[in-house]
Amino acid sequence: MADQKTQSAAGEEPNVSKRGIPAIDFVEDVDVFLKKEGDLTVEQAIKKLEE
Repeated sequence: MADQKTQSAAGEEPNVSKRGIPAIDFVEDVDVFLKKEGDLTVEQAIKKLEE
């Protein structure tokens, strides 16, 4: 799937597939992710991911 990631001359995001679908990072273990990011609350983590 990483092969489908591309960057066009028009300046598209590098994490967009050829079909224009944005790639996402899947968080398998939320507890581990929150601790790795600095003991964030769920709300803080969501806000950080949306930025």
